[in-house]
Amino acid sequence: TFGTATDFADNTITANWEANRYKVVLNLNDNNFENGSTKVESPIVVEGNELEVKQGLVELWVVYGTTYETLYMGEDSDETVTLTQIANAMKRDGYTFSAWMTAAEDGTVFVETNKHETEQTATIFAVWTAKEFKLTINKNIDKVEVEVSTGSGDNKVVITPVEGTYTVVFDTTISLKATVSEGYN
Repeated sequence: TFGTATDFADNTITANWEANRYKVVLNLNDNNFENGSTKVESPIVVEGNELEVKQGLVELWVVYGTTYETLYMGEDSDETVTLTQIANAMKRDGYTFSAWMTAAEDGTVFVETNKHETEQTATIFAVWTAKEFKLTINKNIDKVEVEVSTGSGDNKVVITPVEGTYTVVFDTTISLKATVSEGYN
């Protein structure tokens, strides 16, 4: 109780509200590739703090009505991290981090200045670009035929390259088959 009206004349009562925190799931999008794909190294270490990766996901928290520029490492934690810090700390063999998106495929670019204005969990997807490497073919003699195939099944592509250098994308399986003419081995 605050007393009676005779104890004091004017009163001001102020309510103090604290915005709720809601879960933000970072889908590292590292399991949607063909056999032999690489995973993001776990844990992700940002300024001495370890972010646990569970089945390609990282869980963080955001305060309702604020931007994603400050993400909390737990529902009750004061430790914070940014999407930029996480992107810079992630390591994945053969790939370069490209952007955060609103969907795994065909999403729009997600920016940290977006405000969280829902009581739902937000899911943000990492997008990766496969690094490119060079493949040089040198047949040494004119009698050798070289066949290069990439992919498998309906996606298999067979080319008969000439000598030269070709660009190969990481995580692409390449089979080389050389047919040697009579009199050569």
